[in-house]
Amino acid sequence: MINIVGIGLGDRENITLKAIDTIKNSTLIIGAKRQIQAVNYLNKNAKYIEYVKLEDIIKNIKDNIDKDICVLASGEPNLYGISNYIIENMKPYEDINIISGISSVAYLFAKMKISMNDVYITSFHGRQINEEMILMSKKTAFFTDSKTSVYDIAQIYLKNNKNPKFIIGENLSYNNEKITIKYANEITKQEIYKMYILISILN
Repeated sequence: MINIVGIGLGDRENITLKAIDTIKNSTLIIGAKRQIQAVNYLNKNAKYIEYVKLEDIIKNIKDNIDKDICVLASGEPNLYGISNYIIENMKPYEDINIISGISSVAYLFAKMKISMNDVYITSFHGRQINEEMILMSKKTAFFTDSKTSVYDIAQIYLKNNKNPKFIIGENLSYNNEKITIKYANEITKQEIYKMYILISILN
């Protein structure tokens, strides 16, 4: 059995009871360094394997397919997460279970008391952004990567004569959490944001 477990944002208070129970009952736990550090207090008897590349996850699963495996996923595994990658690369194996977690996008919307009913969610992780879609959407949430700056995103709007409000959430749920609110035309090229989620709201 492979359990892909969403562990939320990292803070212990944001992990679900189902995720905790699954981790406690696993014999092998696979995750990135930061993910393992966030949950290893839950199960002292399991074997932990740290991965760097996604291919490492598949190799370690196949090498230990007879064990109760838990693969840790940040946030929600099905929202620009690793679940689809694992499912596709483990075919025809189907004994896979997904445990939902709290996504950073949902967390930030809740923190700001803003409805998610009409939000368009996209990601810069190895993907081409659909500029037409974000320009026509009142609310857009961006999963970002280290290559794309808030300034770069602001320019997409500004070159089309739009000036949305940006809500930038850094290190969400951690002690050094920081939320910055600015309009696109206030973002400078020199500003650096780390580990952030961006919400854009058009008037």
